[in-house]
Amino acid sequence: MAQAEAFAYKINAGKFLNTLQILLAMMITPSATLAEDMVYIAEELFIEVLINEQPEGVVFLLRRDDRLLLRSKDLRRWRFRLPDTKPITFDGEDFHALNKFVGLAYKFDEFTQTLTVEAPPSLFDTTEIKGRVADFVLPTPSTLGGYINYDVLANSGQGQTTTNGQLELGGFGSWGAGQTRIVGQDLGGQADVIRLDTTLTRDKVMQMASLRFGDTISGISNWGGAVRLGGVQWATNFSTQPDFISFKLPQMSGEAALPSTLDLYDNNILRMSFEVPSGPFSIEDIPLMTGQGDARLVVRDILGREQIITQPYYIIPKLLKQGLQDYSYELGFVRKNFGTDSNNYGLPVAVGTHRYGITEQFTGELHGELLVHQQALGMGYDLLVPGAGMLSGSFAMSKSKKGVGSLLKMGFNRQSRNFSFGANTQLTSKRFVKLGQKLEEYAPLQESRMFATLATIEHGTFSASLTHQSLHNRNGSKMLMGTYSKGLKSMGNLNLSMNRYLSGDEKTSFTLNFSMPLGKRINSNIYRSTWKGRKHTNIQLSRDKPQGNGVGYSLIAGLGDSEHRELKVSLQNGVGNYSLASGKSQGQTVFRGGASGGVAF
Repeated sequence: MAQAEAFAYKINAGKFLNTLQILLAMMITPSATLAEDMVYIAEELFIEVLINEQPEGVVFLLRRDDRLLLRSKDLRRWRFRLPDTKPITFDGEDFHALNKFVGLAYKFDEFTQTLTVEAPPSLFDTTEIKGRVADFVLPTPSTLGGYINYDVLANSGQGQTTTNGQLELGGFGSWGAGQTRIVGQDLGGQADVIRLDTTLTRDKVMQMASLRFGDTISGISNWGGAVRLGGVQWATNFSTQPDFISFKLPQMSGEAALPSTLDLYDNNILRMSFEVPSGPFSIEDIPLMTGQGDARLVVRDILGREQIITQPYYIIPKLLKQGLQDYSYELGFVRKNFGTDSNNYGLPVAVGTHRYGITEQFTGELHGELLVHQQALGMGYDLLVPGAGMLSGSFAMSKSKKGVGSLLKMGFNRQSRNFSFGANTQLTSKRFVKLGQKLEEYAPLQESRMFATLATIEHGTFSASLTHQSLHNRNGSKMLMGTYSKGLKSMGNLNLSMNRYLSGDEKTSFTLNFSMPLGKRINSNIYRSTWKGRKHTNIQLSRDKPQGNGVGYSLIAGLGDSEHRELKVSLQNGVGNYSLASGKSQGQTVFRGGASGGVAF
């Protein structure tokens, strides 16, 4: 009690001295200066503060008339947004009056020396949350190393043995990574070795790009073709930063009056949870499934009260983030007879493809192809129509020995969890030429496709598509396709498909596939197909290899028009994978053996 009286005495003495100083200042200070220093008349208090029913401790404040003034540093500690009014300075510190905060209500209890504050969420700072964090990292420089991968397969039947194998040699270090692939064939005693490709790659991690020398494949566009070439390539490579997402992810926002827990659901599946303090919040880059869906955010405060925020979204991986570029430029010589010749290169070629995210919903594209006697240039776009789907289009022109040709392509696609559909068509003039197309060939006059997919929980998934192709110099084709699939819980999975050719000699094919699990890594499968009056049935029993060392097997028996029989045993260990198989079909017995694996050093 004596300490409290002494403390009160010191405060009252301080108030007296302050008042005396102010009275002396009034005698010698002009009225304008006096107005600025009126704060010194305020009463100084130490009180306990409750904000939205949450204790915030004891703080120092000033009281003058019915106004209460709190220090700026305390207000910021509680994440309050300071008002635009000029603060009042006392003893070198800034103070703000509580009545300057719009929407804030407070009550001061003289008896308990407690200040109770009720503040709406809008007065607090926004809590920003990253649903997916993509920090750019510079990897540790690689030490010198290399690897050898092999895959060998031998067949023996009808008195003849053939052997095929592929060998991949690679090396890596601080200079980059290099690899070459070689195929060996031994057909009836005539051995041949063919080099498939050789490439040196240097990744620019912070630029998310790669520089390649040697054999590579040109970038593709909405309408252009791709070609194998030997030369140099400079292209974006988003995989150098594994956490980076090139397309826009959705965001959600809301307000919490009290500290709360946020539970985020995507199509009723819990994706993630967060804890947030009082005030507005914003969740950016939410990792949800692509296509159309509904995100639901359950906000549950510390008192157990809930509010639900629902937001539809549409994610299209093909659209780039605003300002993001995706490019590929190649210069070299066209590769000819890949897989049969080792070093056959033709005419020089230059290819360029550049895509740019103009907005979050619109991505533009330019693509050009340059050869000695053939050139093509075109542009394209992908546009998200909110609530509808994605529109895409392309227009290109070419010049060659045939003359000037043109191409026009349009499409629409809507993808959702339960129902997806789309259609696209491409019109090409007779003289149009692009990479991958021989000069003496004609591009199709028109190629069109329509599709629809319906997914249900109880009745499975249905899909249908219709494709049509018209040619310049011969009859075209039209085909209708339909599929059905359904999971039968513990019984297995059922898949049906039908193909109906609507042009020429109309033909229809059916396939049925039913798989059933029988135990740990053991599965059974029945496959049946009909085509041109012929029926083919296979029954299969298999045991998968374990993740580590172990053995697996497969038994196949054909029924009806098929007399196919096969037994296959597979072995897996820390060195490689090995298989032995024996099969009989149409009275002929064939033996096969294979080995694959790799060694790193």
